[in-house]
Amino acid sequence: MIEKTNKTVPISAEKPAVDASEALLFSILLTIIGGFFETYSYVARDHVFANGQTGNMARLGMNLAAGDFGGAFKYLIPIVCFALGVYFAEMVKTYCERHNLLHWKQAILLIEILLTVVTALVPNEYNTAANVLIGVLCGLQMEAFRRLKTYAYNSTMCTGNLRSATEAFYRFFALRQPSEGSKATHYYGIIAIFILSAALGSITTEHFGNYAILFCVIPLCACLWILAQNRDTLR
Repeated sequence: MIEKTNKTVPISAEKPAVDASEALLFSILLTIIGGFFETYSYVARDHVFANGQTGNMARLGMNLAAGDFGGAFKYLIPIVCFALGVYFAEMVKTYCERHNLLHWKQAILLIEILLTVVTALVPNEYNTAANVLIGVLCGLQMEAFRRLKTYAYNSTMCTGNLRSATEAFYRFFALRQPSEGSKATHYYGIIAIFILSAALGSITTEHFGNYAILFCVIPLCACLWILAQNRDTLR
């Protein structure tokens, strides 16, 4: 007779670490930067929205319809540069992972800090160059940091966040799903912070002009410090 034995596989009581780049505070800091970029590019840099490319695409089409190809080109630039920022973020990720350097998300933040400082130094005669840099910045940030806790969000524009917030609110209010209430609160909170930071960006830019964008270095450095303190959690 063969005796059967049941082996119990020990289960670790330790929960998996949460990625520091997906924490609420980190997401709030990035949203402050995103809102600031949006109004800074519009107020200081020739009325171009560097974050949300839908408006730029609409203006591109309007200028093409009017035969204003110079005006169309002005709006084409941030669209292309945003895409380049996304592409560049993937390049940085691949390079850092292959060469076992610092974590790629830390590298993205360092690049953002550098480009932010350079953008502040670009004179008004070269607003096109400034919008190139801001477009790349937003593309980098959107591609590298896309999750708030366990769900997707966007720190550089809020249309998707508004959709997700309202969807979660419906599930909480109409379908009586309690966990969706917290999700909706987080999304609506991110939207409110984006609006407030956009207002801050507008006021600050009116007072400090091109150099106002340097205020974004503060939250960027705070984000870099958070990742440095929690590097072992990063994915």
